[in-house]
Amino acid sequence: MEEQNTTIILGDDRGLYIDTNIETYIRKFNQLEMKSSKIGWNWCAFLFNTSWMLYRKLYGYALFFFFAPVLLDIILLLISPTEWFYLVTSGICSLGLLVCGGLYSDYWYKQKIDKLVRDGINLTGEEKDKHIKKGGTNVPLLALFMLITFFVNLYL
Repeated sequence: MEEQNTTIILGDDRGLYIDTNIETYIRKFNQLEMKSSKIGWNWCAFLFNTSWMLYRKLYGYALFFFFAPVLLDIILLLISPTEWFYLVTSGICSLGLLVCGGLYSDYWYKQKIDKLVRDGINLTGEEKDKHIKKGGTNVPLLALFMLITFFVNLYL
């Protein structure tokens, strides 16, 4: 009985922390809960994993998905016996990271939102408003990341 009440409370307050596309994410979160699964699918996270994660304030995952391809590339360059092996293995690893982001990103986002809701359940007034801002989206950081990425790719 207590678990059901927690779900209802979380469901009622999740929208405050999601900010944009509330209905879509509430639906995705509910589907994950009904299936008792961590696996869903998010095309945006698959196609633009680091950018999507920065936008949704999943900073730890964004750092991982930004640096993982570089680290994998270095490792593969060191251990690959041939150029062909390197190219194939690098492609498979890159695709694997993209698929991982597409499959698990909604679950990671759900975890973040649910934690914010739980942590903010007893907050009120200005304190609650400040806490709600930990959710939502980060458009300026996304724009900065895209701008830096553009210029790095332009000059490399």
